[in-house]
Amino acid sequence: MSLTIDVKNEVCDCAIPQQLADTFRYGLLYCLSDEKNYLLSDSRRVEMSFRELFGSLVYSEPVARKNGQYYKITVSGSTLSEKYNYNKSEINRIFVSGNDIDTGVFLRGVFLSCGTVSIQKAGYHLELSVRDNEKCEQLYNLILEQGMKINRSSRRGVPFLYSKDSENISDFLTFIGAMKNSMEIMNIKIYKEFRSNINRVVNCEAANIGKTVTAATKQIEDIRYIIAHDGYDKLPSELKELASLRMENPDISLNELGKLLEPQISRSGVNHRLERLKRIAEEMRESGK
Repeated sequence: MSLTIDVKNEVCDCAIPQQLADTFRYGLLYCLSDEKNYLLSDSRRVEMSFRELFGSLVYSEPVARKNGQYYKITVSGSTLSEKYNYNKSEINRIFVSGNDIDTGVFLRGVFLSCGTVSIQKAGYHLELSVRDNEKCEQLYNLILEQGMKINRSSRRGVPFLYSKDSENISDFLTFIGAMKNSMEIMNIKIYKEFRSNINRVVNCEAANIGKTVTAATKQIEDIRYIIAHDGYDKLPSELKELASLRMENPDISLNELGKLLEPQISRSGVNHRLERLKRIAEEMRESGK
């Protein structure tokens, strides 16, 4: 089941106060027009809601598509058009005064009739396919009035509203009554961020280990060269001790090497001694020894 259907099923289960029933109906009808007095929905619950709310004024038929079965829901009768004025672009303030409650109920109806939401590898996506430029502008301004953020765009000349921000999407779903799915989106975001942080730490540690191994390999090459060319016995005692420990412990860090010495020394002290061994090996190579 898609996230869009989950959200639509959830908001269909939300109780609507009797005094806001017309506001909800108006939201369902708002994205219809004289030219296209129908909508396609992949939600059986949405189709049932239209039938329950508008009765014989609604005709529905199943439509098979590549990505599943849809319902073509057609609304007929001039009575609805006259009552709700949904053919006019300007939002009817008789039903939507602008407060949080009735605006949320109105936008719930809008989402049921023309909204989609998804979480994909590319990210989050909420869309309201309004299709009418003026209605798109009206909805855009209404959503902004409520303190939420949304964007406008068009696809092949058809306008729509959208958001790709998980927090904005979560705010919108909460506003229309889909609290459960809103929380699910935030939980997914937290999980993704957690995994991303773990991967970042693992990659960083792997890179550090790689650098340590590369450096240790070069250090051991220098020590082996010194030993092979009879230079080990000529080394000062502190360099002999460090050279021996590095050969015995090729995969430990400089900090760990320092703790094995007697007396213990710091990382920078170990690094300084290894640099001395490196210079000795380079001088021996240059002299041909």
